[in-house]
Amino acid sequence: MSNKYKSDITSIEKNLNITFPKKIFENLTDECCEIKTIPFDKFSIILGGIGQLKNKCSIEDLNTTISKIGKMLVKESSKKIMVSSFNNDKNYIANQLENLILSMYKFDKYIDNKKNAPYIKKEIHFLCDTKHKIIVNNSISIGNITNVVRDIVNEPSNKTNSIYLETIVKKLFAKSNIQVKVLNESELKKKGLNLILGVNAGSKFPAKMIILTNKNKTAAKKSKIFIGKGVTFDAGGLNIKFDDFSDMKIDMTGVSIVIGLFMYINQANIKGNFVGMLPIVENMIDAKSIRPGDIITAYNKKTVEIVDTDAEGRLILADAISYSNIYNPEYIVDVATLTGSAANIFGDLAIVLFGNNTKLNKKMTDSSSLACEKIWELPIWNDYIKCTKSKIADYKNYSTDIKAGAIMGAAFLHNFIPKNVNWIHLDIAGVSYLANDSETLTNGATGYSLRTLINF
Repeated sequence: MSNKYKSDITSIEKNLNITFPKKIFENLTDECCEIKTIPFDKFSIILGGIGQLKNKCSIEDLNTTISKIGKMLVKESSKKIMVSSFNNDKNYIANQLENLILSMYKFDKYIDNKKNAPYIKKEIHFLCDTKHKIIVNNSISIGNITNVVRDIVNEPSNKTNSIYLETIVKKLFAKSNIQVKVLNESELKKKGLNLILGVNAGSKFPAKMIILTNKNKTAAKKSKIFIGKGVTFDAGGLNIKFDDFSDMKIDMTGVSIVIGLFMYINQANIKGNFVGMLPIVENMIDAKSIRPGDIITAYNKKTVEIVDTDAEGRLILADAISYSNIYNPEYIVDVATLTGSAANIFGDLAIVLFGNNTKLNKKMTDSSSLACEKIWELPIWNDYIKCTKSKIADYKNYSTDIKAGAIMGAAFLHNFIPKNVNWIHLDIAGVSYLANDSETLTNGATGYSLRTLINF
């Protein structure tokens, strides 16, 4: 056991006013991210990340370790837990605490026997230097907000329709710095947001666009725009999906991420001209559904040939992106579970990024590194944009000529960016949901990309 580790033990003893028998530490090593459970008196000690930090353990190693410990703690009978961190790096502390909170999450509200399940609410105390109190409180806030986002996504689609989401948003931002405005179907029609209305034509629930604006403004004339894809269930429309698509309740993850971002902006009392745009629809099958071959006029007066009704996310985002011009955008960031192609490229490991400004793209990738959320930029060459042109309309929402799904989704959106505005598109389809438990998280929504956007 290293001398550094011995000093850590001494610090724990001092803070808890106890003395550990030295023999219980005899078999410990300096192996990176080793986890040991040591029974002591009326409680247990769980030690993780024992290896020398600078030489062996990366921040990702420690995130994995603390997440594994979090999943262990959930099943512990103890109701009170103390977590100690002996690292002075602010980002290490933030990531460890946030990952601990995320790892202890479980969505079980619909399980009848959950009272008998081994998941007991915990009272957690985080022991660290007092100079890190602000970091700790901020990380607790981020972890809890992320879990609220996961709750919204994990709700089944028979609960999560446009009316439900409007109610949730108004409840979350009641008496806050965030103003909520709702564009109902009559207003969407009046304004010409026909792509949003078209995608929703087969649903029994009304289409909506919810606008979030930060009241805590600055003198800046331009706005920072964040747009989330909000398809409460995606059956594919008349191009109906095949195989198991029970996970299509998560196609409103983009909306939930933007809601979470504005929760953080409000809680942290951040000043700035932030606008959140939440187009909310349901892509269903009905006699009123849009058909392959239909042509719809978008908000920006461009016509779109509907080749594939299952390429619906890009349609509602296109209307929202072009409509955002009324807010005089400095930049636009949209986040969406847009394409299966994104998952095919990176599995469940990375966000796919597209953008038209190198510096802004780098700012986003740097932000993801701080959150230990992987992100990778792909190009939108003009060759791809050419393939979005239609022979019978201005654009088509899907091309059979080229097999580059994630890129083609971004290329289509590129046509709707207001002139001279910087833009980033984040395709989170691969990282937003886990079908099965991982070693660090339970199955369901992950909240992945929210911490990147908060850093951004």
